[in-house]
Amino acid sequence: MRHSHLDEAALAAWVESSCAAQGVPVKVTDPTVVRRVGGLLGASPEGVRARKRSGTRAPRGA
Repeated sequence: MRHSHLDEAALAAWVESSCAAQGVPVKVTDPTVVRRVGGLLGASPEGVRARKRSGTRAPRGA
């Protein structure tokens, strides 16, 4: 979803300069860090992939 009031190039430049000023990478790829941030945001410890999705698997013993 795009927001017309946001200039993508200006936002990208701000993110890059802000991250550089703080000494952090623009993108986080370390799975442990991603999991910890997810926990801070309220994600389950198992992560999204581990959650059961309704209707996607047959019941056990079926």
